[in-house]
Amino acid sequence: MFKNYLKIAVRNLSKSKWYSLITIAGLAIGMSACVLIVMYVRDELKYDRFHANAERTYRVTTDSPSFGHLSSSAPALADVLKTGYPEVEKVTQVFKHWFSPLIAHEQTANIEEKFFFADESFFDVFSFELSSGDARTALQAPFTMVITQAAATKYFGNENPVGKTLWYNSKHEFTITGVLKSVPYNTHVHPDFIASASSLPKVMWPTFLKGWGQMVKTYAVLNDAANASPLENKLSVLYARRFGDQNQTHLKLQPITDIHLYSHLSGEFEENNDVRYVYLLTAIAAIILLISVINYVNLATARSQTRLREIGMRKILGAYRRMLIVQFLTESVIIALVALFGSIVLIEFALPVINQYAEKQLVLNYWSDGWMLFAMTLVTGLGAGLYPAVFLSRMQPAKTLRPQAETLRLGGWARQSLVVLQFSASIAMAIATMIILDQLRYMQSAELGFNKQQVLIIPMKDESMESNARAFSSELTLNSKILSVSSANAFPGKGHAGDYLGRPGTDETIPASFNWITEDFVKTLGLKIIAGRNVSSAFPSDPHQAALLNESAVKAMGIELPDRAIGKTVFAKGVDGDKQRTIVGVVADFHFQSLHHVIEPMVLLPQWDHLAYMLVRIDGQDIPSTIKFIGKTWEQFAKAQPFTYTFLDQEFDRHYRAEQDWSSVMSYGTMIALGIAVLGLLGLAAFTTQRRTKEIGIRKVLGATSGRIITMISADFLKLILIANVLAWPAAYWLMTSWLENFAYRTSIHAGTFIAAGSVAMIITLLAVGIQSIRAANANPVDALKYE
Repeated sequence: MFKNYLKIAVRNLSKSKWYSLITIAGLAIGMSACVLIVMYVRDELKYDRFHANAERTYRVTTDSPSFGHLSSSAPALADVLKTGYPEVEKVTQVFKHWFSPLIAHEQTANIEEKFFFADESFFDVFSFELSSGDARTALQAPFTMVITQAAATKYFGNENPVGKTLWYNSKHEFTITGVLKSVPYNTHVHPDFIASASSLPKVMWPTFLKGWGQMVKTYAVLNDAANASPLENKLSVLYARRFGDQNQTHLKLQPITDIHLYSHLSGEFEENNDVRYVYLLTAIAAIILLISVINYVNLATARSQTRLREIGMRKILGAYRRMLIVQFLTESVIIALVALFGSIVLIEFALPVINQYAEKQLVLNYWSDGWMLFAMTLVTGLGAGLYPAVFLSRMQPAKTLRPQAETLRLGGWARQSLVVLQFSASIAMAIATMIILDQLRYMQSAELGFNKQQVLIIPMKDESMESNARAFSSELTLNSKILSVSSANAFPGKGHAGDYLGRPGTDETIPASFNWITEDFVKTLGLKIIAGRNVSSAFPSDPHQAALLNESAVKAMGIELPDRAIGKTVFAKGVDGDKQRTIVGVVADFHFQSLHHVIEPMVLLPQWDHLAYMLVRIDGQDIPSTIKFIGKTWEQFAKAQPFTYTFLDQEFDRHYRAEQDWSSVMSYGTMIALGIAVLGLLGLAAFTTQRRTKEIGIRKVLGATSGRIITMISADFLKLILIANVLAWPAAYWLMTSWLENFAYRTSIHAGTFIAAGSVAMIITLLAVGIQSIRAANANPVDALKYE
């Protein structure tokens, strides 16, 4: 029986090659996009789940009323957790210096971004494996470290690195005690180097591991995941119990498996993804597949007009309704199966590009993923074929044998509704894409309060540069293409030190960010001093007694006008050693963080040496030769560190990488959705014009022009696109208004965006339908009158 259904289905499909090609192509594109997105989403949901105790592992975060919710916690917390809380089975702490260190061996030296410190329990909590060395003791002794195989090859070639040494910032020598196997990419921490935390008292300061400042990441494995909530309740009052009831700092537990998608706290090791974008991807996958299925339904019901007599005759000859339903479903499943093979080809071509772009290692495993492919094919085939099967099989034999004109309206309302749904989704996606691009352009071109163009950032990690920095700076300024040189501990877009700023004689303090700068920092970045003066080497006391504040800091301290702040005394409670400083100047607010954040209080403190970065403004006329000059000059002063640099605008704009990535994803998704919808529209327009061939012939005989015929046919489809716009615009407006609320500074939603998206849909519709309309309008009316 099934063999007969199969033969009939293959025969019917082979009769309409154009219909079959359009349907298969639409489903193949939709299925491939859906599978790729499902693979990506599934991979995102697996982050950090490979750790043996992942379901019982939590990161301890700090929620402070002044500094907000931090991903870090106090170094002293580890001992407290180990001894005072029986719910905790294992504890480890990880520290990443806010300045990437210079790592050197003989003639090889590099600034290493992925350098971490961790205690000896690290491998008890994280399931990173060593290819050599003992995980139990590798991080036990001070000045020991483990490195990845890639790092070992970089510094030692093919030699066994265990037992060899690497220099840290030209000051501390670390012995390698183990080699990490390649670190899985689907984790929130990607170390190339892990040094022993017991080294930190020498590398940082003696009391580092006993401090209560939030500087490390603390991870705890609980003996039972059910204890997480009770333990969090206990920890929430730890600071109040230790430092007094006035301390409102609370500790919270965050599942390690939530960090990648749900955590956007201050001080993350790296930029995490956002679960909202995962939901968005899932919605895009569903929309694209739905549009593909709608294409099939539309074309199948439209094509049904050519099969009415076949159905009627089969019913007269004794075919039951269920037999017809099985036949039509068999056809749809066959089409889905053929589309599956096409989608697999597309997937294999697309995967390398996606892996490179998204920095993933996605692989389509035909054995383990076979169930997903089979299920998707079956659901798509049955889902696409169900309505046409039910629609066609329910028709009475007498009606199917009537003249075709009497049955033209059958299924028409459903096809029109589905076309509206298709284009509503596509238009909404187009609007969302355009608004995301608008926000990205707004952030990249917004007035920042400083000039980010043509500024080189040079890390200063070589110990010899600490004494040669001024000489190096003076040498650079001899080149007329170098406009300004300064140094600082941080720059806009880079994390700044945080502390409380207070005024003597009062108990009030405000949280603020701090940066240590040389006198030309203001000039190099183009900051504007709106009151007082700049810090200057002409005032010998400035490094010990002067401070520059931004407008937000002045306002937060309750000083109404910037001029009134000049001469006031302030102090920082910790990072500046409680020195009392005089406010000598106020700078206009500038965005030292991305536009995701509001401008917060900032304090600029003068310091002429021992700073982390050199900032060099160049004139932009001949950038390559200017950089070459800076590099050659660097080699004259630096002993160990090779010349490396980045541009300030690139460093600052990297905070918008998520928006850049998702604007690309939305753009491709919109193009695919519109492409599939247009593909279906082409087929639908072809069947519509074919169905109205005799009507068109009669109209031409009666004097209708080709333009009139084209307008008549196109108008029916344009009405549907107009309705789709009416439905898509409010939905897109609501969704994108909610999305924009995530930004402290955001673009406006313009009516032109909606009009542009709707116009594009209209133009595409006119082109798709117009091709078929022109053919029908230019046909010989005599041939049309003979058409049956």
